[in-house]
Formats: sequence, C-alpha cells, structure tokens
Amino acid sequence: MTKIWKKLVVIWLIAVIVLPLMTGMQVWAKTEPKQLDILFTHDTHSHLNSFTTIVNGEKKEAGGFAKLKTLIDEHKKVNSDTLVLDGGDFSMGTLVQTVYDTEAAELRMLGQIGCDVTTLGNHEFDYQSKGLADMLNAAKNSGDTVPSLVLCNVDWDAMEEAGLSEGQKQIQSAFEKYQVKDYVVVQKGNIKIAVLGVFGKDALVCAPTCELVWKDSVKAAKQTVEKIKKKEKVDMIACVSHSGTWDEADKSEDEILAKEVPDIDLIISGHTHSQLDKPIQHGNTYIVSCGEYGKSLGTIGDFGCLSFHETKNLSMGEGGALFFQNNAYQEKAEILREKGTDRSKFFRGQIDKYTWQDYGSSYLPSDLNAAYLWAQLEMADDIQNDRMATWNFYNEALKPLADKELIEQPFIPKDCIHNAHMYYIKLPNLESRSDFIHYLRQHGVMSVFHYIPLHSAPAGKKYGRFFGEDRYTTKESERLVRLPMYYQLSQADKEYVVKTIFDYFNR
Repeated sequence: MTKIWKKLVVIWLIAVIVLPLMTGMQVWAKTEPKQLDILFTHDTHSHLNSFTTIVNGEKKEAGGFAKLKTLIDEHKKVNSDTLVLDGGDFSMGTLVQTVYDTEAAELRMLGQIGCDVTTLGNHEFDYQSKGLADMLNAAKNSGDTVPSLVLCNVDWDAMEEAGLSEGQKQIQSAFEKYQVKDYVVVQKGNIKIAVLGVFGKDALVCAPTCELVWKDSVKAAKQTVEKIKKKEKVDMIACVSHSGTWDEADKSEDEILAKEVPDIDLIISGHTHSQLDKPIQHGNTYIVSCGEYGKSLGTIGDFGCLSFHETKNLSMGEGGALFFQNNAYQEKAEILREKGTDRSKFFRGQIDKYTWQDYGSSYLPSDLNAAYLWAQLEMADDIQNDRMATWNFYNEALKPLADKELIEQPFIPKDCIHNAHMYYIKLPNLESRSDFIHYLRQHGVMSVFHYIPLHSAPAGKKYGRFFGEDRYTTKESERLVRLPMYYQLSQADKEYVVKTIFDYFNR
C-alpha cells in the first residue's frame, strides 16, 4: 500500500441533527492531495423521529432521521462523494424497536439516509441471538438498500471448535446472508477507503444476552489492518468502533486502539456516548465522537412517563402519566386508558357508539385523585422550587461530614441537572446504615433505605440473572439512606434533621 500522510483539515459541529460532526480528511499520496468528507453517527438508539430536548435552557426540536437525511443530501449536493459511517447501537431506545422489532427499521433507515458502513453495538443483542438474526434477515429480505456491516473480532473458529449453540448458528447464518465482513473497501470519487469494525470489551459486558465469542479487539484490528495493507490499495483506513473513550487512560479502549494500531487513520468511536468538540489525536490517528441520539443534551425520547406515587414530586397517591410527541399516538393512548375501547371519541361525539379496539386497562383516575393532582400541577413550579431548596439545604449543611469522609453525598455529573426527588447520603456499610436509621427513628426523624437490588429480590431470582461481577450494585444499595423530603418541610424541621445527624456522629 502506498504510504499515506494524513492531516485533519476540517472538523466542525453541526448542532441541529443526529450527525453533529463532519470531518474533512485530507490525504496525500505520491501525486496530488485528495479531499474526503466523512459524516458519521453512532448511538442513535432507534431515535428515528425528532424529539424535544433542552439547549441552553430552552426547549428545542432536535434529531430525527428526516432532518439527518436532509443534511446529508444537502452536503452531497456540494460533494457527492461523501462517506457516511455509523458506530453501532442504532437500535433499542424508543418504541420503534419494540413495535417494529422484526422489521429492521433502524438498519433500513440507515440505508435510506445513505449510510455506507455500520457495525454492531451491544444493544443490537438485546433481543438475544434470534432477535439479532431476525433483524439482519429482515433487513436483507426487505430489498431496501442497507449499509455494509463490518466486524473483525468475532471468533467463529473458537465457537466452531467448541460446537456452535443454536443461537450462534442463527447469527452465523444471518451474518452470511447479510454478508457481514471484517472490512469493506468503499470508493468515493478518486479515493478508496477501507473500513473495519470492532466490538469492545466494555460493550460485551453491557451485552449479557450475547452468545458470541470475541477476539481481543486490538489484536483483531491489527491483523485486519495488516490484511488490508497486503491485499488492498487504499488511500486511508477507517474504523467504526463500538468501544468508546474514557477518562481513565488504561480503560479508554479506542485510544488504546489508536496507539496500538497506528495505521488506522480515523476511528468513529461509539458506545460511551462521548461528545468530542475536537478529535483526540494519537500519532496520525484521529478519534471522533458525536454524542448520543443526535444531540448533545439528554432527552426522554419519543415517549416519557411520570409517576404520581405518594413519594414523588407531584402526587395523587398512585398512577402516572404518559407523554408523547407525535399526536398520532393520541387515539391509541386514549384506547389504552379506556379499557381498550374508543369511549373517549364517543363522549366527544365523534362516533355514535363505542366498542373494544385494542389492548387496554382501567387507567382512569377517580375525580378526587385527579382534583388532588390538578391542584399540584397548577403550582408545580412552587413545589419544585421548595424541594430544590430542601435538597440544597441538606447538601450544604452536611458537607462538613462529607469532608471528614463520614458520609458520602449525592454526585451530580457536570452539565446535568436533577429534580430533587430525593436527598440521600451513603454510610460506610450496611451495619452503620442500620444503626444510623435506628438512631434517627429514636429521635423522631424518619429515614428509609432505598429498594434492594432486583437481582436479590424473589422476582429477580426467578426471572432474571446478574451478569458480571457484583462490584457496586449490592454494596451501594446497602449504604444508601434517604432523608425526609416533601413539599413545605419547615426550616425548623430541616435544621432538626441535620442536628440529629450531627449528634449521631458526635456521640
């Protein structure tokens, strides 16, 4: 392969769509410099529709594959030879995957927007081996244009030597039908690009239903790159990786990959939902990430839920609410609420009789419950501000105990907000927490622990399993205790709670 020197000449944010990063890679061969534009996505998680998110404190409509395609098409008017890549986890995250799980909606939509190559993420395994196989088969059987799929570190030799399980056989057959490869070579104008795919170690930890056996991603990538260099005449090598970047250098898998396999020119880094305003560079290898769902801040997706349980910020004792952004779901939601009937349309005079239409249950609150909730909704801001004030008081007043490492306070990640649903502290262990709760109860302060881990509950033992090492789940649940938190908790009561906590540690 002709030796190539690279220089990243353009990389900028496109803030309004799912694909917020564009790279302009300039490559030099022995003759003249070449320019390649690369658009990419990763971790879109079935967010095919646009959604509402918060940008600089304001609600904004963001994302959606329609907007994404518009941008790609507009860019291809300027440069028709643009390469479009995806870093995996294109499925699971909205009801699209739930409702259309057998129709491969996400893969087919990636094809519709012009994605050239993708790879698998951990969430592609959420419906187990059969679910993944069905998705790949459905995508291929659809007749639609779908992206190439690359994975270089699946260890089929090890699985065949051990004897393929039924699930492994299903995926192997689907891989053959879809034509999954270690790498593909894509021609864009006068530039040839080899694209390989890797599946990371942490991604595997996050895929408890995955039956496949994997090679070490770095070793497999190194072998694949050597194969590319021997067999192909390409101008650059890109990798769609579902491994991610981390703050800890020894854990940052895509950075390790860049250091160990320097012939990779560009790594599209999925899995960790990282958003890099500028690429990470190791040697001549650039690592880029564009966040999640096609936006830089959090979202509730296509549907959202609220609980109105008695402990929640807004309450009517029990029940909850379903939110949706597409009015097309309104009728279905009403039917669900009305025991599966279209009675709401009847009451509005839209139909002359009502009958059963779909799944449903009796989700209608009583008049008294609804009135109780409505009064709170009318003063939701006051309630929220009051709870935030209580949360902030606890957090500031108890800081001296945290500084002495007697307790651990809540951690709020940078650029995140919370709704003051609860204020908790962590004690050193289960014994100290039990003693702490008992002491507070003796002095008139009701504090409670949170739920026990699901894997240790009867239903969890019966229907689920714990995957991996239980390093934090049980330990942290045994340490956590919730302090009194409700609307109009008086200042005197808050001060008494804090005083009692200090008295406990000063015994």
